Amino acid sequence: MDIYEQKKQYVEKTLTMAVIAVEADVNYLSYDRKSNLYGSTETVTITYFGGHTDRINVTGNSLLAILHEVVREIDGHHAYGHISKSVKLDEILE
Repeated sequence: MDIYEQKKQYVEKTLTMAVIAVEADVNYLSYDRKSNLYGSTETVTITYFGGHTDRINVTGNSLLAILHEVVREIDGHHAYGHISKSVKLDEILE
């Protein structure tokens, strides 16, 4: 399993179960990696009950760093990689 598959499994299974267990109002987490000619961008999307979502740029982050960012975002939208609603993923890749 490559590192990106490992991150996807970690976010979508292990980390999702952990944040649900602490009753953080999170429905699920998803991991996505987009590539273009200039490189790739890795994002985690947090989907809350009710449908609200937050996105975090986790490009190059370790599993521990992803955990830290997700907890910061859930606990008050303070993730260092917080992606504003007005920013599209394509703009990040440019």
